[in-house]
Amino acid sequence: MKNLKLTALAAIVAFSTQVFAANFSVQSTNNDIQLAIEDFLEIDVATLPKLVVEAVQKEHEGATISKAFVNQDGAYKLVLDTQGEDSTILYANAKGEWLDMETKEQE
Repeated sequence: MKNLKLTALAAIVAFSTQVFAANFSVQSTNNDIQLAIEDFLEIDVATLPKLVVEAVQKEHEGATISKAFVNQDGAYKLVLDTQGEDSTILYANAKGEWLDMETKEQE
């Protein structure tokens, strides 16, 4: 009888550990999804707001926007190509105002 109680206790402990591990995995997956939502998603350059395109043309003459991304806050990440130079990454809002996203990412 004593062995039966110990076996039952061992089974309960083993089952509880597996349930805890399963819950931990689900929570981890939800965090991964949350991080993906906060990231920038690539969009077609042609869909950029006119004010963003005008800001690039005005302040980065000769540069072309090779890639564009947007996040859930409406901030745009722009990859600019200039002849003879490396690509530049800039951030702007829909009004064409430049954003300092590097500081926000480090916080």
